[in-house]
Amino acid sequence: MLSILESGKPDAPAILFLHGGGLSGQSWLPVMKILGDFHCLAPDLPGQGSSRDVPYSIERCVDECADIIRGKTKTRRAQIVALSLGGPVAFRLAATHPDMIDHILISGSSGQIPRWLAALGKPSLWLYKLYNPDFLIRETMRQHGIPKQYAHLVEDDLRQSLDAAFMRRFMDELAAWQLPERIDQPLLLAVGEREPRAARLFTRKYLRRFQAARGILVPGARHAWSLQFPELFASLVRAWIEGRPLPPEFKPLSLG
Repeated sequence: MLSILESGKPDAPAILFLHGGGLSGQSWLPVMKILGDFHCLAPDLPGQGSSRDVPYSIERCVDECADIIRGKTKTRRAQIVALSLGGPVAFRLAATHPDMIDHILISGSSGQIPRWLAALGKPSLWLYKLYNPDFLIRETMRQHGIPKQYAHLVEDDLRQSLDAAFMRRFMDELAAWQLPERIDQPLLLAVGEREPRAARLFTRKYLRRFQAARGILVPGARHAWSLQFPELFASLVRAWIEGRPLPPEFKPLSLG
């Protein structure tokens, strides 16, 4: 069983938050606080946070999330909000359990990596040992746009994610993962303007596959913009799942 953070109103529409790789459910706390009129559920996915002893796989994440929706929500349905490595879980969950999922919002989703690239990258993970962990944590926070005021929500999780075995498992899973052929639920794909180029490439790839999806660019945002701009992120979640116009700060993401 996974560790789960739960807040808001149990009788309200449920939102299942899927965190980025190496983080945990508590990385969603600033957004969950703003969305207190919903039933917010933020699990620590397998292999991470307080669920670190649960073996990680994308399929295990999907199975555990489906169990959470069945056991924790009044209607046995949920909205899905995912960041980064939570993206493949959200895609797979929507494809395999469509009756459980309403709207989907995925930001900066990870994508499938070639097996040769995973095989090439795994042997170099020992290089983490050459760096001071505190330096790596600070640099990761800077690159992802995580402000110091939220450092306490991610530091311990980022320290754990520096483990080479932990990273190898993620790379193997992303090499084996396949994007579903179709997604029937309303799908919103977001990417930060200041994210790595790969994040924009993957997001555009998904928009081409799921032509009914909507894509947006978040001005000034880095990868973890749910912590960088939690109020703006929460306003996007609310507008999307309530079917209202999106806040004017967001720009349409072109396919070019």
